[in-house]
Amino acid sequence: MTRSWLARGSLAALGVALATRAGMVLAEAEKKTSVKQRAPVARIRSEGYTGHEVCGSCHQDIHKAWSESAHARSVTDPGFQAGVAESVTKYGEDAKRLCLTCHAPTTFVTHATNLRDPLVREGITCDFCHTVKSVDLSRADNPFEIVVGPVKYGPFEYAPSPAHQTALSVLHRNKPTLCAGCHEYSTVGGFPALTTYSEWTQGPYPALGVSCQDCHMALVQGSTAREDVKIREEGSYRFINLHRLVGGGSQGQLRRGVDLNVVAAEARGDSGIVEVEIVNSAAGHKVPTGLPSKQLVLTVRALAGGKETFSERRVYERKVVDGKGQLLRSDGDLFMAASREESDTRIAPQEKRRESFRFPLPSGTMQAEITLEYRYAPPGAEAPRVLVLAHEVRDLRRR
Repeated sequence: MTRSWLARGSLAALGVALATRAGMVLAEAEKKTSVKQRAPVARIRSEGYTGHEVCGSCHQDIHKAWSESAHARSVTDPGFQAGVAESVTKYGEDAKRLCLTCHAPTTFVTHATNLRDPLVREGITCDFCHTVKSVDLSRADNPFEIVVGPVKYGPFEYAPSPAHQTALSVLHRNKPTLCAGCHEYSTVGGFPALTTYSEWTQGPYPALGVSCQDCHMALVQGSTAREDVKIREEGSYRFINLHRLVGGGSQGQLRRGVDLNVVAAEARGDSGIVEVEIVNSAAGHKVPTGLPSKQLVLTVRALAGGKETFSERRVYERKVVDGKGQLLRSDGDLFMAASREESDTRIAPQEKRRESFRFPLPSGTMQAEITLEYRYAPPGAEAPRVLVLAHEVRDLRRR
């Protein structure tokens, strides 16, 4: 089985100032250092992958954030487990192997496929990302150059450790290609099933120097390692990249990325008029991105005396079909059977989408309720997961 790899974008638009400031802070942090005595530590494995708990014994702040991330739950998540089971039933064990190359990418090296394997269950774990030396997007089956062993790659030029060797990696500092292998995917037939990176490349942010890490791994206060094991002092700066990797599953991140502006909510003759503008103001890719089973939904309802008199919904989504023209909603079907894009109404970076609604307006006062939601129905879920991004109620009076 082959696969095609590109790279991914980010929930972006913090701008050049953020990217520049991040680089300055990292550079300044490297300068204000001095060598110190340190406590003994447990060393990482010289061969094979080291488990996340060993990493967390020193890198406590980073490990805590990662432990709360979707990366840490990428295999144990019930939706993923249900999706794998469904895909294996339909397509066989090849489907599981394909899923694990992104959800447990250590399997590129170990070739493990047992979902109960301890390393597999770590998902996108510390030692995978920090043993990636480079990424070659032209390599279809595996874009990562992985060097498992004592050297760990990261964003600091001078980061001595008593537990392992370190190497500066610009890739880890600010290159979208670090995320490349898993967040854009083409099927065996060449259909681009996931398009997050291409959405980013077609937007304004590459020219501004804003990458995935600037928004999904922004600098936050924290310590890179326990004070008693550090070889160097960090001076007055204490920053780490946020390893919680907030994304589409975060209501706060979505609210920062998308704005809902009510342009008009008024009576015009015997009609109620609602005009709204949805702006992808801070996402570096389309909203929603990723799986076509994700939707952005705008709903306008009219209420008179507490009773609904009107309801209309606009859905922003990407519809994908198989070779027979059947609409695909299953995540597993997307990766194994997607053949053609039927439509794409998602909102591109910096795009403004104007929507108008008209409904009968009786005498007296009524209300217009305007709601913007993010919806995702993961495999095995009884109902879609719904995140409310904006909700407004406006009074309308017919004169």
